[in-house]
Amino acid sequence: MNGELSRRAVLGGAVAGLAGALLTRIPVLAATPPATSSARTARVGGTLNLQAFTSGTTYSQAVEMWNRTTGTHLRCWKIYYQLGQFGTSNENAVQTMIDMGIQALISVKPAITPSRTDRDAMVALLKGFHGRGLRAQVCLWQEVGPKDMSADAYHAYVRYYGPSIRQYYPLVFDAPGSKGPDGWRAYDPGRSNLDGYAVDYYCTSFVRNSFRLDTLTDLAGPLPIGVWEIGGAGPGTL
Repeated sequence: MNGELSRRAVLGGAVAGLAGALLTRIPVLAATPPATSSARTARVGGTLNLQAFTSGTTYSQAVEMWNRTTGTHLRCWKIYYQLGQFGTSNENAVQTMIDMGIQALISVKPAITPSRTDRDAMVALLKGFHGRGLRAQVCLWQEVGPKDMSADAYHAYVRYYGPSIRQYYPLVFDAPGSKGPDGWRAYDPGRSNLDGYAVDYYCTSFVRNSFRLDTLTDLAGPLPIGVWEIGGAGPGTL
């Protein structure tokens, strides 16, 4: 397949199995991405949880085990920051990504009501990562939907925080997989505010509701598109 894979590694005990996501026109977005991108070799990644490994396993050891088990190389890794949190909760994982040349797919959630305090804290986090050599893409509030804020509020949210993110990293709209194309259209903040599009691809929702990725392609136009999370279809859904 052409594109990139990211998230999520399915782990059992000390064994890492592959899951992930397919990106269809992105290699990895550069800090200043080109206007168009051509398809390249698949990029495979995962999100590793050390609880699935033997006690005492380090992140670098977990990555090496993942690589051996899957027969590939973990190339990208999604990390999450909760609402208003920009601290060191991911520090060990981030340092491993820097040391091993793994790209981070970062989700940040500054305050919904525009906050200079949260914006400054977010900038400090991303500026620090950039200065340390972390390669990354960033989304503002992955899988945003009505339970989080209205579509109009999200558009304003991206306009306020987005330019600060784009000083350091590409900004990607990570659409809610379960909402389908109507939700993607409603919450799309517009190409001029973004460097790429992604969706979290949950096979159960897509199969049951006949969702297709065509809409995402239409929204993205010449910008890169992809999938940042992937989940399998449950029993009886196919």
